[in-house]
Amino acid sequence: MAVLLNDGAGRFGAATPWPTQGGQLILEAADFNGDSRPDLVVGDNSDTSLLLNTSG
Repeated sequence: MAVLLNDGAGRFGAATPWPTQGGQLILEAADFNGDSRPDLVVGDNSDTSLLLNTSG
């Protein structure tokens, strides 16, 4: 999986690889920490990761 960040001008930057363990992958975007910005949670068969959106 890779994450592409928006540059604020309607374009995406280069892909940043985000390794997963393989298997079934679940991806959800929501505001998990209550700061009104969408965050990202990714889960597979053995691990769950949370990426908090800290951009402006």
